[in-house]
Amino acid sequence: MKIPKKIQKQIMSMGHKKPVTRRDFLGYGLHGAVATAALTNFGIPQFALAQNNSLPIPFISFDLVGGVGMPGNFLAAGREGIKNGNIDLLPNYDSLGWDPNISSPDTRFGLPMAGENLGSVLQGMTRVMSDEAQRNLTMCSFCHISDDDSNNNKTSALHYITKSQNFFAQKSNTLVQNAGTRNSVSGGNTQVASVLSDQRPVFIDDFDKFLEGISNKAIRTNQLSNDYFSSTKSIIRKNLDLIVNNPNYDFDSKNHLDIYDQFIALSAGDKLDPRQNDFFGRRRIANERLIPYAITTNVIDGNFGPSTIALPGFDYHQNNQSINDAKDIEAGEYIGLAVEYAHTTRKPFFFQILTDGGVDYTPGTRIARGDAGEKSMTVIGYFDPNKKPEASHFQSGFYREGQGADKDTLIGQSTETVASGVLLNYLAVSGLSQHNGSLIDAGLLNNSEFMNLQMLHV
Repeated sequence: MKIPKKIQKQIMSMGHKKPVTRRDFLGYGLHGAVATAALTNFGIPQFALAQNNSLPIPFISFDLVGGVGMPGNFLAAGREGIKNGNIDLLPNYDSLGWDPNISSPDTRFGLPMAGENLGSVLQGMTRVMSDEAQRNLTMCSFCHISDDDSNNNKTSALHYITKSQNFFAQKSNTLVQNAGTRNSVSGGNTQVASVLSDQRPVFIDDFDKFLEGISNKAIRTNQLSNDYFSSTKSIIRKNLDLIVNNPNYDFDSKNHLDIYDQFIALSAGDKLDPRQNDFFGRRRIANERLIPYAITTNVIDGNFGPSTIALPGFDYHQNNQSINDAKDIEAGEYIGLAVEYAHTTRKPFFFQILTDGGVDYTPGTRIARGDAGEKSMTVIGYFDPNKKPEASHFQSGFYREGQGADKDTLIGQSTETVASGVLLNYLAVSGLSQHNGSLIDAGLLNNSEFMNLQMLHV
């Protein structure tokens, strides 16, 4: 097999040697070589194919749509919070879905969680995470209220994180486009705290159409359309030998540019397919998980910027515990697999878990019986491939004795401030707290209660 000189030069320009032996060709692969060219030709920064942990930390927002029972999975403590090995337990947890006074909390991730025996998010996470990945993950929480079954909660930090990456990309050329599983400014159900009109996530709702229509130029310009191509996959493949086996092929010929563009796009699309990924490819992927897994791999690999995975079905108050448990475990699996992939690829990874509202449980059980927006919470997590992330405390805000979030704290009724708190922690673990003033409102930075929302540290 021969690879055109133009593609060879692009491979070599990224620090790889010229492919000569059969092993070289197999190492790059047809898709690898062309994907390299695609990412370069269409303006995707070259870091997208490199192992470079100095780049912006990958970010995913897991949007659990419907008002998941967060306190049934993550411990809600009182005013003194969770710090220095101490937990300020409430006197009663009978309507929160889990009583840590009866069933001891699991603290392996810092933020205490309901145990694996309870059909919880933790059970889903540990089911798919290695011991090594678990050791280097730390999680923290924000206690607040939110509107039930609503897209008015401005809890998503997606655009804040995007703005921060854009701020540094001006210097390092590392910005790529966002992606989301819903056609909204956040890519999910929950609203963003601050809208950046030019950063609306690419909406991915049909995986096959996404692969057919994908081109990295389209990702950059937010134009994912099958109309971008003038032929189908089959026509592209018919031109395969012409392009690959002719070292003198005139890529700049006007008559062949469309074929070249399509061929590049096809190969890049294959690269973005989690079924072609060694990590996810060895798993049997259900159709409904293809898009979330594609977003997971491409965010962590650096092909997408901050993105949202909206998971439906968490408005689960049908008085059926098996439904509750199944959804909590499912959420845990999505989150856990993302962390495990970051561990496998040796990449840092930051995530936000958010929801719209909360649920009230039948006293003394894990059976959700109705909506309860005062029982809400947002969780953040940070995975460092090299060490266990540190935290000064694991909860901001608190729950009252009445088993609901206190409304009088800075974040109690302000989901937008929660999103700013997420950004505060993201900048901290990125080692960029000195730039807080460029990215966070000065009024917040001058508020000691807001600064106490920083829980994670480098």
